[in-house]
Amino acid sequence: MGNYYSVFWDESFPPKPKWDVHDILDLMGKVALVTGGSAGIGKETVKMLLGKGAKVYIASRGEKKAHEAIQELKAETGREARFVNLDLGDLESIKRSAEEFLNQETQLNLLILNGYTSHGSIT
Repeated sequence: MGNYYSVFWDESFPPKPKWDVHDILDLMGKVALVTGGSAGIGKETVKMLLGKGAKVYIASRGEKKAHEAIQELKAETGREARFVNLDLGDLESIKRSAEEFLNQETQLNLLILNGYTSHGSIT
């Protein structure tokens, strides 16, 4: 019974993390692209990256929602993310988005794949 309790406890209550957002080094000069960055975990990721000095692109098919998120994030962080129109369920959209990004940047240091296709599967 004691062994069962120990396994239950370890699985139910994992130890505290040894690393958190405050441990991320300065990202000044780095370029990041976050899919699905206009809401939820993606938006929080963009916020953290902006706070660490990265130049961040939000890749999303919802332009209005992305621009609203960009304004909210600017008010919170003092830094402005950029928008790239991207529909992960449309190969032509992906190609156009990549070309648009490459016209603005020469490097991509961080790629956070947080978005979903129109079919609901994670990408």
